Amino acid sequence: TFLTQFYSQTIQVTHELRIPIYHNVSANILDYMSIALMISKVNWDIGEILTQHNVYVDKLSNELQTFRNQFDHINEQLLPVPKAVYRTIWDQILDKIFYTMVEGYASAKKCSNEGRALMQLDFQQLLRRLERIIADLKPLPHKEFVENYIKAYYLPEQSIDQWVRDNTMYTIKQRMTLVTMMSHLSRKKRAQ
Repeated sequence: TFLTQFYSQTIQVTHELRIPIYHNVSANILDYMSIALMISKVNWDIGEILTQHNVYVDKLSNELQTFRNQFDHINEQLLPVPKAVYRTIWDQILDKIFYTMVEGYASAKKCSNEGRALMQLDFQQLLRRLERIIADLKPLPHKEFVENYIKAYYLPEQSIDQWVRDNTMYTIKQRMTLVTMMSHLSRKKRAQ
């Protein structure tokens, strides 16, 4: 009857509303703009390979650990959080973090080979910390977004056009910046 019909329709819609709601939660966990700004201020045009990661990795890790502690407190003391909700919220947070990292990298004015190695070092250090913070979410979702972007810097000149066409998940700005910063490309190729 009416109540049964209302219930069944509401349950269907409720499931579809979860992602946008969790999206809003994850969007307010961190100040993603300040992280992108920190990344964009890094000097990626360096002449030697560094062994120390950048400060933004520490800041991001500390903020995520704080959130994890608060999330665990809510789960243990106030309101049990279903595993599906837990996983979805972390999935959304990681999606935004990795997008923010690429956005920060795409804001660089110049980038040397050593700078690309530093990007890789920063990313690997962050992944190690994330695996400790979110130990129950393996493999970490969306990390390929950053990995693919950093690896693209090393593509040979004849492969870059295809990569730009195939990887439309990156913004035009992100793809253009990547190409213009590739020091091994000819000026003609970078101008295309």
